Amino acid sequence: MNHPVKTDEDLVALLERTMQHVAATAPNTELEPPVASRRWIGSVAAAAVLVVGLAAAGLALSSRHDAESPLSPAADASAPVAAGPTGLGGLLLPPSVTTTGTEAMKVAVPAGRVAASVVSPDGDLFVLNVMENFWGALPADWEQRPVGANVVGAGDEDGNIAYATVNQCSLVAINDRSATVTDWSNNATSVLDQLTLDGSAVSIALPSGWTSLGSSPINDYYSLSFSSPTSAGPAEGVLYQMPGSTASALLAQVATTSPTQTTFNGQPAWFVTAQGGTDRYLAWATAGGAAIVTIKGASDAELQQFAATLTTGHADVWARLLGGSGSSTTTPSTIVASPAADCGVHTLTVATSAT
Repeated sequence: MNHPVKTDEDLVALLERTMQHVAATAPNTELEPPVASRRWIGSVAAAAVLVVGLAAAGLALSSRHDAESPLSPAADASAPVAAGPTGLGGLLLPPSVTTTGTEAMKVAVPAGRVAASVVSPDGDLFVLNVMENFWGALPADWEQRPVGANVVGAGDEDGNIAYATVNQCSLVAINDRSATVTDWSNNATSVLDQLTLDGSAVSIALPSGWTSLGSSPINDYYSLSFSSPTSAGPAEGVLYQMPGSTASALLAQVATTSPTQTTFNGQPAWFVTAQGGTDRYLAWATAGGAAIVTIKGASDAELQQFAATLTTGHADVWARLLGGSGSSTTTPSTIVASPAADCGVHTLTVATSAT
């Protein structure tokens, strides 16, 4: 079935339900953005909350304070991350940001998780997240089908489709980020059919015409809400950063669709659109990691102009932003299995077709 686009009011309510669910059950969402004003929460929630990729399981949410071209198979974000400043001093910061009215969050990710983003010939984005099998088995209420060498489950969470498969060591979540999501679509089954699990080693051989944006570990990430001047006046924005990883892995944590390749600071970059919304996002490789930024109502050019103003070397400001008293930790209450001790390190290999 086709899933309707939600209104901002729907997404506001969904965000509230999502965070209650994360605290009470095995989580099924990813990024909760820090947003200074709830007026824009619907737009941000469309791109940062509705990801049924399971990557938030066991996350520690800490220190909360009040000219494009088509994608090319050669565009691969899995190259080694460029060296850059480390620690809080390596995080980008918009100009004129203060601790007043700005909200920041660090999300601590369990070690050993990896992610990838891939694109179909007709431009549909699919993301894969590989992690420890904390489920044990697929949820009984998910529709399950044999696809390729695996039994795959499909779950519909508020109009967003997640597919998952498990073995004794790994839980692999595949999210369909198509502009219009249809259960068990041809593109979805094409990806799922090529998925191979061998203990903690996961691989996928993409069908002809598909593009890989790369794969890399999912590291701790940071988010920051801010207000920025635009041609239409001040607007609210959110900046996500993942040190030591790639734009492909960070894109796999944010519900966006329709990637268009560009470059920024001489590095591969992508414009994407909020899934179920209209706001635009810019994802790019930074010196030492990856970043994604969105500003309500901003054009692609304005996003690039804003990203060019971001600078590092603000460890003191980030320390104050992350030093609020509202820190918290989410602990899933329904983890039913622990991976075997000999599972080893998770890997995710994405192979593209030569034709």
